[in-house]
Amino acid sequence: MNDEMYTYEMPPIEDLYLNLNFRKDQLDAVKLIYEKHFKKYIEGFQYVGNGIQLFWYKNSDAKGKNYFDPYNCHGFNVAEAFDDPLWDAFSDILPYMSQTGTITYLPPFSVMTPHIDRKTRPIPIYFPISGCNPNCFSDWYNLPKYKDPSKYHTTIKPALPKYTHAIVDKACLLKTSEWHGVRNHSRTTRITFGWNSKGDKDQKTFEELRKIFKDLGY
Repeated sequence: MNDEMYTYEMPPIEDLYLNLNFRKDQLDAVKLIYEKHFKKYIEGFQYVGNGIQLFWYKNSDAKGKNYFDPYNCHGFNVAEAFDDPLWDAFSDILPYMSQTGTITYLPPFSVMTPHIDRKTRPIPIYFPISGCNPNCFSDWYNLPKYKDPSKYHTTIKPALPKYTHAIVDKACLLKTSEWHGVRNHSRTTRITFGWNSKGDKDQKTFEELRKIFKDLGY
C-alpha cells in the first residue's frame, strides 16, 4: 500500500445496503420503463466492466446522443422517459430521486471488479430487471481507500469479499461509496437498474435515505 492510501474497518453489512419492500406494481413499473425507454439503447452493448449511464432530463438538448463520461462509462440521454406516468408509482419518493441512473448489464460468468463509485454519484436504488438470481453475487470488500476522495477507486487484483448478498426480487438501497463489485456465476445475463437519488445541494447520505425509506414503510 502506498502513502496515498489508508486502511479502515468496513462498516457492518446492515450499514451497506437495505432491501426495500416496494409493491409488485412499483417493481413492474420500473421494468416497463426499462422496456419502453432504455432497453433499445443497450442492445448490442459489449460489456467491458462498466455500467451504462442514463439521463432523462425533460429539456436536454442531448436527447438520444451517445457520450462517454470521465470514467469511461457508456451512456445516453433519454429525455422522452421524463413524462412517463409510470414514475407516478413512486410519488412518495420522487422528491428524493433524480432523473439519472445506471444500467448494469452483466453477461453469464462475467465480473464487475471491485470499485468505489465516483464521489459525485448520489446513493442509488438498484432494481432487478432480468436474470437476477442467487448466483449473481453483490460483494463488499475491505480494501484501502485513497486519502483524496476525488480519486477513482478500482482494482483488477483478486480480492476476497468481506460480505456477499444477492439482488433477486427486491430493490436495494446501496452504499456505493464503499468498495463493492458483482460476480455473475449464472448462465443468464443479469440486468439491474440503479436509480440515483438527488445530488448536489440535495444529496443525502445512505444513512439519511435509509431512515426516509424506512419511515415511508419500505
